[in-house]
Amino acid sequence: MVDIIGEIISYEKQAEEIVRSAEKTSKEMLEVAEKVKESMRLKYIAERDSMVKEYHEDLKSTGTQHIHETNDERDEKIKAIESYFEKSGAALEDEIFTAIIDS
Repeated sequence: MVDIIGEIISYEKQAEEIVRSAEKTSKEMLEVAEKVKESMRLKYIAERDSMVKEYHEDLKSTGTQHIHETNDERDEKIKAIESYFEKSGAALEDEIFTAIIDS
C-alpha cells in the first residue's frame, strides 16, 4: 500500500513538473511571439515611413517641375504680348483714342 501511495506521489510530482515545463515553454513562446510581433510592427512602420517620404519627394519634384513649366509658359506669353504691343502699340493707341473721341 505504501508503494502505491509512493508511486501516486511520484506520478503527481512528474505531472506537476510536466505542467511547470509546459507553462515555462508557453511563457517563452509568448515572449518570442511578442518580440516577433514588435519587430514586424517596427519594420512595417519603417517601410510605411519610407513610402510616404518617397511619395512626398515625388510630389515635390512633380510640383517643382510644374511650376517651372508654368513659369516658362507665362514668360513666353508675356514676351508674345510685349512683342505684339511693341509692333502694334501705336496703332492700338490711335484706335483706342479714336474710339473714345467718337463715342
